[in-house]
Amino acid sequence: LLLCFSLLNLPEQASAQLSTVQRDITTFQTDWYGVEFTQTTNWTLFLTHYYPADDIAVLLYDQNLSDTYNPEEEFNAVAGGRNFFFSNSILLDYVSVPPGYYTIAVMAFAIVTEDTTLYNIESNHELDFISTTYFVDISVEGLNSVYPANVTWDFLGKTHTDEVVNNWFMWVDDSSTLNLDKTIMIDSVERLHSIEDVKFTIVESEELEIYYFHQYLSTIRTSGIPNNIPLELSFASGGEIHTASFNNFWSDWIDESRSVVLPRIIEISNNERFITTDEVIIQTNQPVDVLMDYQHQRLVSISHNVDRSIPVTYSSFGDEIHDLIDNDLTLWLDDDSDFIVPSIIQSIEDDQRFVINTNSWSVDSNPIIIEYSHQIKPTVIVRGLLENYPTTIEYQIQGLQKIASSSSVWSEWVDSGSSLQIANEVYGKPGEKWLTYDSTTELLN
Repeated sequence: LLLCFSLLNLPEQASAQLSTVQRDITTFQTDWYGVEFTQTTNWTLFLTHYYPADDIAVLLYDQNLSDTYNPEEEFNAVAGGRNFFFSNSILLDYVSVPPGYYTIAVMAFAIVTEDTTLYNIESNHELDFISTTYFVDISVEGLNSVYPANVTWDFLGKTHTDEVVNNWFMWVDDSSTLNLDKTIMIDSVERLHSIEDVKFTIVESEELEIYYFHQYLSTIRTSGIPNNIPLELSFASGGEIHTASFNNFWSDWIDESRSVVLPRIIEISNNERFITTDEVIIQTNQPVDVLMDYQHQRLVSISHNVDRSIPVTYSSFGDEIHDLIDNDLTLWLDDDSDFIVPSIIQSIEDDQRFVINTNSWSVDSNPIIIEYSHQIKPTVIVRGLLENYPTTIEYQIQGLQKIASSSSVWSEWVDSGSSLQIANEVYGKPGEKWLTYDSTTELLN
């Protein structure tokens, strides 16, 4: 019936027209017009386009949408028409239209014949062009109703703001900017964040997908590493693996349920390193603030001249370690710590031992060479002398020559392999002496 009415009234409408508009339109584009009546009037509006297959509608609103649009309120057309693929024209013919401002939308649902099509509007009242808009559909993941994102856009020349959790759609002015929150702060150490572009210039219909990552602020501090030695770590942020180099302090946002991974060992050379016993894979199920303690260590060559394992005390990761070590080995020791051996190692036999003058070394890059002196304890039994006139005994201990005297029994520690020499003559009062024909020299092994 609308089509018949349109054809029958075309000559009368054409003769009464005051305004003719001709514009291109594409799918999901809407052109907005305004018309104002100061008194009750009759109004005719006739829209045509070339191909019936193109789906276009005309919608009429009995208000000035530029001024009254509110994102929290629905706005619905009071009248209109749509060709629904069976016609290429729409006639709106109204009698006794009340005074007021009316908004008209020419809306393209599907332009299938070309990228764009040309439409014509003929009206018996002057139409004011307001704006061209495009339909924008946004899908959002990662948000919730407690922490939505704000979306800001222009519609009919004015800027509006709304909240989006999952989906949002609206008409947006041509060449205007649509913007979403890039970051939604929950508190100072927790946020929802998008790594994608959230600012768009709208020049056509858009279907946008935005993903927000739930993130925690992770802070890593280190001790024990000099400032001139950087530390490398890897972390997951924005769905990607990143690496960073830092000195003593690092902080960044990490995706929920992912991790920060630090090196357990930082090798400076083949015999120098920094190492930690702390957990080096740190899960981010909550904000992270950790102090990583690294120990400076050196690989030290250790040798000794004792024919069996010897007890030692050294520092590893700040702990004092007591151990038995064999000859010719290497150990990772805490730098600048003390390596200690006993001053005396008693043999299983009571008459043998190993002694050393220096039994402590400060750990550095130099090897530790432990040189014990092997000692034995001989016994000398002297008979035939008086207490006032003892014999002299010459012996060696730790490389030094010593002299002792005895007229009965003498025993002392002496260097193994040295010689013991006893005086074979002892002089008493003038004209008096004692002598022995026993051996007075002994090589002590």
